[in-house]
Amino acid sequence: MIACKACNTRFAAGHRACPNCGRSAPAAPRDAAGAESKRNVRLPLAASSKPAKKEVDLELEDVAVVEDPTLDEPEPRKRSARARPSREPGPTVLNLSPVQVRTLVVEQPALLESGLRIYTDENGDPVGIDFPTAVGDIDLLARDRAGHFVVVSVPAPSELDQVVPETLRRVGWVTKHLAGRQRPVRAIVVAERLPEDVAYAAAAVSGTLTFKTFRVALTFHDLEI
Repeated sequence: MIACKACNTRFAAGHRACPNCGRSAPAAPRDAAGAESKRNVRLPLAASSKPAKKEVDLELEDVAVVEDPTLDEPEPRKRSARARPSREPGPTVLNLSPVQVRTLVVEQPALLESGLRIYTDENGDPVGIDFPTAVGDIDLLARDRAGHFVVVSVPAPSELDQVVPETLRRVGWVTKHLAGRQRPVRAIVVAERLPEDVAYAAAAVSGTLTFKTFRVALTFHDLEI
């Protein structure tokens, strides 16, 4: 048996070429002094079941390797981490939960409205935080510059559908039990967004109920040393 050097196909001795790839078979050695195998012999392609339209010669020794042109393309240039963007970003906006907003409003009522302060009882104690009523607790019961009562509510997103009727009930309770009908009572609702159907309900009582949204931005400033 003879093994083809090109495709490693084994075939019987006596064939002039490999039946698989067409490479010439190595000749038997003549003598020890001048034996030499023939190489680079041009032979036609091996016969197939269909007759070839044109005979093609192959150089079995020289095989061209076709390289993928995309392998030589340079990788896209990575942007340096220190490179400045084309546009400077604005201040980072922080997302606060209703509990955090409620705490901020209770500690600093003037953020909602200048002059707003926590409601105090006859002894001067601030009792307006989580003020209990028969129709539900009030997040913050405050008074404005004129001394009028202000009901402040910071509802959770799941409570927005009922925020208008519930807030109006609290306003009515404060009107009846604390303010009296001669002194107006109004309400402020703090919410990040307002659904459209809730906005329609709020528009009907805009003189009593107002809405405020909030944005908290983080900025940095140099310290003097």
